[in-house]
Amino acid sequence: MKLQSKILKLPILIILTVISNELIGQQEINQNWNAFAQSFDMTSYQGGQFRFKGFVKVKDLALNSHAQLWARIDAADGTVFFDNMYQRPIVSTEWKEYIIEGPIAKNAIKLTLGGIGQGNGKYYFDNFTVEIKNEGSDWIKLPVANSGFENQTFKSDWKSYDVKGFMLSLTSENVLEGNSSLFLNAEINK
Repeated sequence: MKLQSKILKLPILIILTVISNELIGQQEINQNWNAFAQSFDMTSYQGGQFRFKGFVKVKDLALNSHAQLWARIDAADGTVFFDNMYQRPIVSTEWKEYIIEGPIAKNAIKLTLGGIGQGNGKYYFDNFTVEIKNEGSDWIKLPVANSGFENQTFKSDWKSYDVKGFMLSLTSENVLEGNSSLFLNAEINK
């Protein structure tokens, strides 16, 4: 009797778990920042260095709002490098190049990098590059998918969260080079 009762409860528990996971997956995240990112395999570059460059400008920022670039290197046992420019926030209304450099640990697996908009404002990103240098070699460029944000494939090339109040799109206004830049518009709690 007890076994039969447990067998009947199991399908109900599985169905409730699936439904709750589906609902959670569809909900917007409610926070005051949003980020977008792309990842690169680092197993061939272990022990080297990386350099991430990107052009950024902002417009109509609210108090304490700013943009950031960010980079993280992960190994099998966790994060081994992280820089999100939190101590160097971007508030310039002019296009400027920003750089994050760091070591690639000998056990590094993945480099993930991108941009962040923190708080209300308009954030523009363009011309991202990633360079790698192994010991005794020159800097080499890694291929970055849609690095100039010229193609409508940016949503598959650059991963982002569905954060309430943030809209990620391409724009032909405020372009550094080419026909478009990535535009992150933030209107939180408006």
